[in-house]
Amino acid sequence: MADWLDPAKVSGWLQQPPAEDAELIAECAGSVAPFVEGCRPEFWVGTPPVYTPDTEVHTAAVMMAARLYRRRNSPGGLVQMGDILSTVPRWDPEIERALRIGAWQRPQVG
Repeated sequence: MADWLDPAKVSGWLQQPPAEDAELIAECAGSVAPFVEGCRPEFWVGTPPVYTPDTEVHTAAVMMAARLYRRRNSPGGLVQMGDILSTVPRWDPEIERALRIGAWQRPQVG
């Protein structure tokens, strides 16, 4: 698991998830970290290389891991709150902007 993405930060973002879900939150953080590292490889520094993202990218990773955790019970993108049925969007524009993916991807040549 990536040292830079602390599951405790994800738990804090979720605001009091059940204690028994700590392992699941750690798994979500572990699966998000390689994706983020691939999206923003410019944060690999030093020898041996260590990933040190800035605050924007770190926050986006925490948000993405929290979103993955929340979606565990809504794989179809639908969530029910009382009598209300709502959709959960697949992507968050703040995450896309910070990771430079989707509509925020930088132009490339070749």
